[in-house]
Amino acid sequence: MPETPELLSAEEKEEIVNFIGIFGAEYSRTLRQLAPMIKRVADLLPQQRDRLMHKGTGGYSRNAPDISGLVKLCRTDIGKDLEDCMPAENLNLPRAIKFTGALYSIGLPPEFIGTGRALKEAREKLGEAACENLLTKYFPSLAGDLSFASGYLDLNVASRFLSEACLKEIRRDLEIVRETFDLENRPEPSYRILLEMMQPDLLQAGGAGTCMDEEVSQLVCSTLTKMGKIRKALG
Repeated sequence: MPETPELLSAEEKEEIVNFIGIFGAEYSRTLRQLAPMIKRVADLLPQQRDRLMHKGTGGYSRNAPDISGLVKLCRTDIGKDLEDCMPAENLNLPRAIKFTGALYSIGLPPEFIGTGRALKEAREKLGEAACENLLTKYFPSLAGDLSFASGYLDLNVASRFLSEACLKEIRRDLEIVRETFDLENRPEPSYRILLEMMQPDLLQAGGAGTCMDEEVSQLVCSTLTKMGKIRKALG
């Protein structure tokens, strides 16, 4: 027989909502800086399916979410921070597969973006007991997810695509995550080789106003597909 789902108390639901607000704020803070690069790299990833509507990169664009309902449910200070960190305008980011694939393709799995800073912020605002609930009850697979993603993390490559301010935020994320989970960064060897090989062409694609040769573009697309096969997912 199927297991009976566990019911959460009102206090636990409130904790979860506030975690969402904290993690969402830190994620959005960095995402605004990464958006232009994500869109340009996503254009090089292979199309997986045709869309009826074509707006922006990758077939059809992702609209900015309406977070007003979430903000009202969060604690006042957490909700305000989330609201302040949201982009002032639609970033026209690609859909999930190309969005994630673009970040993995520069050596920066999105699982790490904002996570460390959010954990620190959550400890300060919600307390150690709440964070223990997060890691053992609400999101017990977080450590495993980060461990998997660390096999495709290469900050040496990723840093070449990031501004100094953005790189500082990501370094802080990684520092806190490694302290929290005793995480070791061991990039998958063949993946690391492909990351290094693709870096010059991806940087060219990341430059505004540049135009990549068709033959080079096909080679890049083919290599990015190989990287996706190593990850067992394009995104």
